Amino acid sequence: MDFYDVLDQVQDLLRQRGRVAYRVLKLQFKLDDEALEALKDELIEAQQLARDEHNRILVWTGSADPSPAPPPSAADRAPQPTLPQTHPPSAALFTPDAERRQLTVLFGRVPDYCG
Repeated sequence: MDFYDVLDQVQDLLRQRGRVAYRVLKLQFKLDDEALEALKDELIEAQQLARDEHNRILVWTGSADPSPAPPPSAADRAPQPTLPQTHPPSAALFTPDAERRQLTVLFGRVPDYCG
């Protein structure tokens, strides 16, 4: 199996699993240290599809889709109706619900027993 066949299989494995230990890659694909370093260089530096974690694990950072579809050409797109220009709504008007929290506070007094 040549290097690019292994590279494609590792990309598929990473895409499916999200993260793979270097030891597992060495065992699964019978890689020596030099081949593993070349694989890491290709995925991390050249293609920027993965990152190294603690010098032990390869973590997928690429997209889930291996080959994104090309954008449609102007001939393929239907003409879009023009809408009147409006100002974007203020960010202060829209706050995400996750930031709104109800808080209950209870104040109490500790009795003084020391005399």
